[in-house]
Amino acid sequence: MTRGNGWTRWLVRPGGTRLHVRRDGPDGAPLTVVLVHCYALDLRVWDAVCEASAGGPFAVVRLDLRGHGRSDAAGAGAGVPELGDDLAALLTDLVPDGPVVLVGHSLGGTAVMAMADRHPDLVADRVAGVALLATSSGDMATMTLGLPGPLARGARWAERTGMAALAALGATRIPCPDPLMRPLTRWLGFGSDPRPAAVAAVSVLAAQCRIGGVAALRRAIDEHDCRCALITFDGIPAVVAVGDEDRVTPVRHAAVIAQWLPGARLVVYPGAGHMLPVERSAEVARLLAGLADDSLAAWSRRDGTGWRLAA
Repeated sequence: MTRGNGWTRWLVRPGGTRLHVRRDGPDGAPLTVVLVHCYALDLRVWDAVCEASAGGPFAVVRLDLRGHGRSDAAGAGAGVPELGDDLAALLTDLVPDGPVVLVGHSLGGTAVMAMADRHPDLVADRVAGVALLATSSGDMATMTLGLPGPLARGARWAERTGMAALAALGATRIPCPDPLMRPLTRWLGFGSDPRPAAVAAVSVLAAQCRIGGVAALRRAIDEHDCRCALITFDGIPAVVAVGDEDRVTPVRHAAVIAQWLPGARLVVYPGAGHMLPVERSAEVARLLAGLADDSLAAWSRRDGTGWRLAA
């Protein structure tokens, strides 16, 4: 993957919601890798992965999910299904030709699964591979953050009600000073021995999160269940990756995804937390490069089974 020869465009959705999209890579690339970011951050979370894989033959497309980054806010009724529809529109309108590999981290993985649930024909026609990183197919309402029962329940309540209350009060950013943001970011997003620069980078992005833009999506994360949608990806190269110190979507969530998608390769990174694209950017870049190669080869071999051959 390479970061040259790029463009930035707006994808306009029904109701006028604008989504910020960036493309990097060579013109005429044989395959496009679509990177979808996590909750409360934006497309810049993939910067280190793109830098680590610069010079490759594939194009890379990233978007800011609605409510995130430069995209417009998520409306009151927005949920996981709308994220899946947005991703489908991205492929249809801005990446209209050639095979794609979908890569979703955390909420981005949920968006990928929602697209498969709502647009299975598009998956069959265009998707050559999929990677689901530190994400979940459901059961997020019981998230413990690695805490024991009473503390976990209290943390869930504080996080959910706090976000809603801040949005109702009109807060624009998370009211957390940098000296507190970095230790919280490290505990919530990283494993036991992260690079300070990686923690700082994620803290900067988190501090820029627009509370009013993303608050509507918080309840949807708890309510979604995309397990059945995983069947849509059966038969294509697939990777499920997780850190064994992930407090947000621990290994059991990755194991459920792998169970529902038995052909997937399950990769567990020792000592890593939730922020794999930042904490293990070089390893993730290698993982995605291998997946892209495998996906393009599989795409080229398939014929007469509902797949299009590569040009």
